[in-house]
Parts: sequence; C-alpha cells; structure tokens
Amino acid sequence: MSGAAELFLGVIALSVLVMALIQVGALMAGLRLARRVEALSLQVDREIKPLIANLTALTAEAARTAELASRQVERADRLFGDMAARVDQTLAVAQQFVQGPAKNGMALLTGVQAAVSAFKGIREASRRRRTTSPGVEDDSLFIGGACMKGGVSQSTALPVPLTSRRSDPYSNRAPLATNNIHLEE
Repeated sequence: MSGAAELFLGVIALSVLVMALIQVGALMAGLRLARRVEALSLQVDREIKPLIANLTALTAEAARTAELASRQVERADRLFGDMAARVDQTLAVAQQFVQGPAKNGMALLTGVQAAVSAFKGIREASRRRRTTSPGVEDDSLFIGGACMKGGVSQSTALPVPLTSRRSDPYSNRAPLATNNIHLEE
C-alpha cells in the first residue's frame, strides 16, 4: 500500500473514532436529558397532583354549593308563593268581612237620608200651607176668574202657581216667590 492510501486510511479511522465518540457523547447527553425529564415529570406529579386534587375538591364543593343555593332559591320561591297566596286569601276574606257590613251601612245611611228628606218635604209643605193667606179665593188664581170690585170685572188673573215645586226632593234651594199678574181688559 502506498503511503497516501495509508494516510487516507488513518484519517478515515480517526474520523470514525471521532464520530463514535460524538455519538457516545450524544447518547450520554440524551440519557441525562431523559433522566432530567423523568425527574421533572416526577416533581410535577408530586406538586401538581395535590393542586389537581384541590381543584377537583373545590369544583365538587362549588357544585354542591350551587346545588344547595338552587334548592334554597326554590324553597324561598315556594315560601314567597305560599305567602303571597295566603296574603291574597287573607285580603279576600278581610274584604268580604268589611264589604258586607259596609254595604249594609251604606244602605242604612241611604235610608236615613231618604227619611230626613221626606221629613223636610213634609215640613216645607206644612210651612207653605201656613204661609198662604186664608182670605184669598182660589177663583182669582185661574183664567177666567174675575177680580170683582163692586160687581164689575177689573182684570183677569193668569194661572201662576203660588210656589214652584221642584222635582228634586233633595234640593236645598228656596221655592220661587208668589206671582199674581193682573191684565187689564
């Protein structure tokens, strides 16, 4: 073999040795990295598992609390619904209790008012009868009746009522005054 071939052969052997050393180094670094990853994984498991357990417990507790709150809200809703129904029922009973006597009281009050108005009407009628003069003849109040002075007809009286009777018995207005109108012939 020639010297150049031996040299190339030595370079190749040296290169293979360097490559083998590099591969062994890379393999060792990979093993160390794998051990670190495994250690890190164990550490994460040790530290995060309790956190996950705590989060799971908190989630379960929150779900239980939400369920209890939901039941309490439903219970309060039923309670207020029952209370509203009872209040409505109580108000209806109270209204019937008060309304019956109130209607009877209003009827009694209306009857008393009618009686008072009737007594006022009787009183006014008797007062009117007392105020009419006994000497005036009814004939002079009608058409065709003559006012006689010495047997001669002086005038004709128009039919004007002495007082105007109102159709409203509850009116407090005074009656109209007496009107005697005489026309010359």
